[in-house]
Amino acid sequence: MKNHKNKVWRTLGLLSILLTLHLGSMNALAKEETKKGKYEIKWLLAHDPVSLFVEAANFFAREVEKRTNGEINVSILTTQDINLKDHNLTQVYNKKYKIISPDQVIQMLMNGDVEMTQTYTTSLGKYENKLWILDLPYLFRDHNHATKVLDGKIGEQLLAGLGKSNMKGLAFTYSGGFRILPTNGREIRKMEDFKGLRVGTSGSPVAKAVFEKLGGLGVSMPLVKGHEMTKKGLIEGIETTYPRLYSMHQNEVSKVMNDTKHSLFLTSIVVNQTFYKGLPQHLQKVVKEVAKEAAVLERNISIEDGIKTKERCKKDGFKVVELPVSEQQRIKKAVAPLHKKFKNIFDEKIISEIESIN
Repeated sequence: MKNHKNKVWRTLGLLSILLTLHLGSMNALAKEETKKGKYEIKWLLAHDPVSLFVEAANFFAREVEKRTNGEINVSILTTQDINLKDHNLTQVYNKKYKIISPDQVIQMLMNGDVEMTQTYTTSLGKYENKLWILDLPYLFRDHNHATKVLDGKIGEQLLAGLGKSNMKGLAFTYSGGFRILPTNGREIRKMEDFKGLRVGTSGSPVAKAVFEKLGGLGVSMPLVKGHEMTKKGLIEGIETTYPRLYSMHQNEVSKVMNDTKHSLFLTSIVVNQTFYKGLPQHLQKVVKEVAKEAAVLERNISIEDGIKTKERCKKDGFKVVELPVSEQQRIKKAVAPLHKKFKNIFDEKIISEIESIN
């Protein structure tokens, strides 16, 4: 009987040890799950050059994880980190590097393959046409004016329309700032100098129409093809920004840097709306707040890079041509009839509100 009791106690003791080990294992797993976070944001940086936005994206990742106490984990990805076949994507423009089109990136976001991205407003304009208002020349007087518009009520209003396509716009970014127009020799000193000029421009119908209104030819094309098309003589100049000039090798086929400042090269941080709405409100607030802070950081970096690159152009012997303010105003007046041409897109009230902000 005594031996039987000892066996029972030994069995119970063994079961107790096994249960303790099991609970310990479960606690370890629970801690690991907590460490991983309840939610994951995969942010795909897919526009070229990626270097323009890496610092701001890393800032976003650090701050979101910190302010949510690890409830949200953020992974910053580039196209080099994804398998294109897994997403039925095709590599475009470049045989050496994985570069996919903005349309493909947006599709990945809407489908939920990634939770966040940052892409061109000209591409997002296909889903919310009012964003193309931002391609009007000389809409913004300076960076201060642009900040008040983009970070204020009007900016929120323009981004809100993306909701119908399962996207939520969080903030506007620059990806370079005010546009310049490098050419293979043409100097733009007055409005008439645009006549006959073949300009590579974005997919925005407004941007294309602007150059046609000025007597030139707007050629809608991916920015990454600018070097190739200029070299082949298919275009004479291309809309770009100073920070993109050397990284995209446009300096190799351009002789004149026309500092026209005719519009802002804008991008936007966007999140999958289904994912965003699935977050608790306190986490939604953090994501939105940090995205806005990251956008401010990126815009400041773009401005600084633009100043440095402009000086580099001068040192490298390029002719930098400034378009006088008087000519800028002539151009703005000359393209004003486009407001009526795109009446189904443009809201005159929004344009007036933008121009009236001091």
